[in-house]
Parts: sequence; structure tokens; C-alpha cells
Amino acid sequence: GWRSVSRIYLVVAILLTINAWTGFPHAVIGGGEQPDWAGTMWAYWWTGHALLNGLNPFDGTGNFFPIGQRPLAMYNLVDAVLAAPLVHGFGPILGFNLFTVFILWSTSMGASAVVRASGGSHSSGLIAGLAIVTSTYMVMELVQGRQSQAMLVFWMLALAGLVRLARGEGSRK
Repeated sequence: GWRSVSRIYLVVAILLTINAWTGFPHAVIGGGEQPDWAGTMWAYWWTGHALLNGLNPFDGTGNFFPIGQRPLAMYNLVDAVLAAPLVHGFGPILGFNLFTVFILWSTSMGASAVVRASGGSHSSGLIAGLAIVTSTYMVMELVQGRQSQAMLVFWMLALAGLVRLARGEGSRK
């Protein structure tokens, strides 16, 4: 059922990020080759800091000083809001890593939901979730620091809902 599939995806997510837990610099991030990881890490920290201090997370006057740039032009605030509690609760690196595991797990669950909504079995849903979570696309986006590009769970759940509607199941809610 869903619980066993969920556990399998969690184990796979941890295994895919194993270098973050066992090596230096103890982060999923790819290092200095790609600038996106530093911006994503900063966005997650800033969004949590802004929300905790009553500031506007949409304000980006400090970005690209002195001209500034709005955060919405730089990153997705949805993943930043979701990541902020982990980043502020566990620190920037551990929080970032835990959020990356969450992205892998939730995207797998979303892919499985699409297959199940299409009439597929739990095992075919499991295969679909494993295929997307281990895809080159997912791994590359996450290592490069583009977590928002890999957080596909909302798209997957929307697709599952549309499939259910197309099959005449469920409701528009």
C-alpha cells in the first residue's frame, strides 16, 4: 500500500543524498561550479528570516545591490516558504539537505499518484516514482541547487486530479 511505497521512496531519497550525510561539505549542493545552490540556500534562509521577523519576503532590495531585484524574479517562493522551517530549525545546511530529501520523496509520491489515478497498480506506481526520482533531470537539478525545478509534487498531484476527472472519477474539488 501507500505506506510501504512511501517508506521505499524515503529510503531511496536518503540513499540519493548519501554524500551529504557522509562527506564534506555535508550538503547536497554541488559546490562552486554552479551559482544556483548559493542563491537557493540564501533564498531559503532569507524567506524564513523575513517571515520570522515580520518582514516582506517579496522585498528584494538587498539582492544585486545597489539596484535590487525582486525575489520572484530570482526564485520560487513556494519552495522557499516550505523549506524555511527546516532551514531555521536545523540550520542552513542540514535544513537544506532535509528539504532536498523531502523534494525527492514528495515528487516520487506524486508520480505514484499519477499512475494510481490512471488505473495503474501500486507496483507500477512504485516503478514510476523510482524512475522520476532517479532520473538524470532530478539529480542534476538538485545537485546544481535548483530545488524549485525539481519540486514537482504539486504538478504531479494536479495531473493526477486531471486524470481522475478525465476518467469520470472524483469531483472538481
